[in-house]
Amino acid sequence: MRAPGSVSVHYPLGPERRWQLALSAAFLLGVVTQLGWWAMQRLAGPMPTTWIFVAWLSLLATLCLAPAFWRLGHPSARALRWRGQAWELLSPGMPPRAGTLDVVIDLGDWLLLRHVPNAPPATPGGWMARPRQVAWLAVSAEASRPRWHALRCALASSRHPASEGRHDSDAA
Repeated sequence: MRAPGSVSVHYPLGPERRWQLALSAAFLLGVVTQLGWWAMQRLAGPMPTTWIFVAWLSLLATLCLAPAFWRLGHPSARALRWRGQAWELLSPGMPPRAGTLDVVIDLGDWLLLRHVPNAPPATPGGWMARPRQVAWLAVSAEASRPRWHALRCALASSRHPASEGRHDSDAA
């Protein structure tokens, strides 16, 4: 059931090229910075064992972060849906994940959104299952220009006036 005056939206998601380029640039900057620091230390003379250990450890940590950067750039959800009550992420072979959607960055024709599920996802996994997995979604008007305005209207109508009033009273 939809809330009165709300807009129903189904918006397709996919890899957003600008977001992928920004993440790739951040990752490469980290790697180049570490390699540059390591090269400068080597030029300064023999490195103490501690510094060699720190250099290898930081390079290993950066390489371990590569899958996280890759995952951020390739969303598993295929669509975003608003029916008037909650935002839903639609993924193939999974039930819809209802939750709240926050606009983190708004650049006009490009948005960075954060989806926080209302309840834990219904997936097996035992101790490895994440109870509330936040999804970061980079969305652009290029994915579906005809639906872009409806998405922005739904984002505006999905805000809860009660929570906005609470923030205003907290600021005073």
